[in-house]
Order: sequence, then C-alpha cells, then structure tokens
Amino acid sequence: MGGIGMAISPINPDIVYAIIESTPDASGFTAATTGSFMAENEQPFSPGQYYNVIFPDPKVLDKIYSVETISQYYRGWGKTWKPVGNNKRHVDDHAMWIDPDNTKHFFIGGDGGVYETFDGGKEYILNQISR
Repeated sequence: MGGIGMAISPINPDIVYAIIESTPDASGFTAATTGSFMAENEQPFSPGQYYNVIFPDPKVLDKIYSVETISQYYRGWGKTWKPVGNNKRHVDDHAMWIDPDNTKHFFIGGDGGVYETFDGGKEYILNQISR
C-alpha cells in the first residue's frame, strides 16, 4: 500500500473521497457515504512516492482533482481521469486551492512554483510569489 489521500466533500460533509496508490492493478478511487459506495474505479497508476492528495471541487459534487506528478481530475462517477493541463507549467504538484466562487480559477503549487489559472487549466501564469 502506498500513498492514501482522503477528503470530505465541501458540498456534502456526509461524502468521503479516498484515493489509494498500491500496484498498477490495485490502485483506486472511491467516494462513499455512511454505508454505501457512490463510485469506485481505477485511477491511472502513478506511484505516489510520498504524497497522494485529492481536492474536491467546491461546487461540483462529482469533480475531484488528484494532485500528483501529473495532476488529473475526475468527473461524473465514472472511470475516467483526465490530465488537468500542463501548458507552460512544471509537473510534480503538491498543493491546490480552488476558488469557491469561480472553480475555473485555481492555484497549483509544486516543484516548479505556484501556478495560477483562470480557465480551468488551459493556460497558467507563474505566480509572483514563487519568482
């Protein structure tokens, strides 16, 4: 068993999300309420090394970000993880903040600095605090 990331939904505190890094055939993501699973699926294998962090979207219940070497997001209680986007941005992410008023605006912090996007990750600017 490798890194485990857990988060409580900011929309519904009865929902808990967990992402578990293990082996290529045993890693996964789950969302659950007391006594029932809402979603369970495989996450594309990416060794957690020393972190595996998830950030639920503050407005969309079924949108979760996985911040890791190449950050991804998940939407729709299905099995699909998609890359967040790395346009002009360094990989190896460790932290994220999502604007609760405009979820297309967020910061991702990692080994290359702190990056900010206003369009959901299509374009980034290197934030002044990291220069």
